[in-house]
Amino acid sequence: MENTGNFRKALLGFNRSDVMEYIAMLHNEYYAYRQESEKEIYDLRIKIAELEEKASEEEQEAVFGAEHEEILADLQSTGADKMSQAADRLEGILCEIEELLNNKG
Repeated sequence: MENTGNFRKALLGFNRSDVMEYIAMLHNEYYAYRQESEKEIYDLRIKIAELEEKASEEEQEAVFGAEHEEILADLQSTGADKMSQAADRLEGILCEIEELLNNKG
């Protein structure tokens, strides 16, 4: 029998072995489909978790990137201010040295 649902006729209905074989075939197909579906669901859940983790990392990078840029800008402006102060001090020292040289000469 091909298990197509067409059963041989018996005295009081259908051939019992044909029906049992067909039911077993349907049962096996159902469980194979169920296992395949559960595997696909599992794979999709893993993919979702990976994407959520990646999105979280990108979000953190965006937040930390903005903070990093702000800190760099502060450091650059602070560094520029300190360099400006140092340049002013050097100019003052140069002026004092020139005055001393001019007074001696």
